[in-house]
Amino acid sequence: MRVKPLMVAVFVMIAGAAQAAARWSASFGAQAVASYLPERDRKPSVMVVAAGSGGEAGAAASALIDALRAGGRVRAAIDGAALGDVEPLSDEQIVKRAASQPVGLIAIVRVFPGSEGHGEMAVVTFYGRDGKAAGAFSVERGAPLQPAASPTEVLGGLGVSAATGPGSGARSRRATRAITFFMGSPDVERSQPWVNSSITRTSQ
Repeated sequence: MRVKPLMVAVFVMIAGAAQAAARWSASFGAQAVASYLPERDRKPSVMVVAAGSGGEAGAAASALIDALRAGGRVRAAIDGAALGDVEPLSDEQIVKRAASQPVGLIAIVRVFPGSEGHGEMAVVTFYGRDGKAAGAFSVERGAPLQPAASPTEVLGGLGVSAATGPGSGARSRRATRAITFFMGSPDVERSQPWVNSSITRTSQ
């Protein structure tokens, strides 16, 4: 008699996860995501790791994997299941754990609560196996990611697109809002302790 309620609960969980992934799919357009990949490796293999607590990071990471595969710029895109539990780990610790995996890039996905009037924000940071940031972008759930205006560069120690630099108009304003929100999160300070001074420079 208990089997049926259990099956219903499992179905509800699966349906909820699928709905969450669908909401993030609208944010991760394949070509837009591909534009943020570093140019130095034309066909990298990428491990996408959902970090932090809550299920939204997992949904966002799943949508990002689909976008990377559809974009044609990567040799392979895999999830971070092989790394085990990474919830309490910082970016640096995650990259060190992933260094033995057969991939050229590690993409770490963190999701933070939205500011007033905005949805949750996904922050994606690409790292090489050497631990150096290779690029980054942020996108609001349900809002389409804008393509990078030029090849992704590492600015001030933080991987960001040149499109977020001064003088990039609407994109710069969107990035500034994301950066302002990003800097205010205590979760960021714990996971990426190097990030505050870097973002301050790139947002000016």
